[in-house]
Amino acid sequence: MLVAGAARDNVAHALKLQSPLVNQHTPTDIATAQAVPRESFLQKHPRLRRELYILGGALATGLIVMPVCVYVVGTLTLGPYASGGWVALFADLFKGLVRGWWVTWGIVLGPYALIAFVRGVCLIYRRFLRPSDSD
Repeated sequence: MLVAGAARDNVAHALKLQSPLVNQHTPTDIATAQAVPRESFLQKHPRLRRELYILGGALATGLIVMPVCVYVVGTLTLGPYASGGWVALFADLFKGLVRGWWVTWGIVLGPYALIAFVRGVCLIYRRFLRPSDSD
């Protein structure tokens, strides 16, 4: 049994050395024929991954939560929506996105713009307005 295992390891090693098809960046286990997973682009760049999560959450908020808030507040203050119910509001929202209406793009991108504004204010505070530690 030990000899068979050693022979298998020698054959696997020889195949790895002689085969031009084996990629050095993705080593394979000949016995199980499974590639070792490589690190993805987003795993190499955690800041980009975090920013994409923030962008996705902000866009989801802008596409789902904001129109619901607009509908509820508009219905309470101005009365029923003229084109119909909340489904008509969503239809008008997506129609406005396709047609490039700046108001609908403002609703959708508003949460991300707010996040960017808060980040900018924090950056200005940290760089220019924070009291120095030397005092």
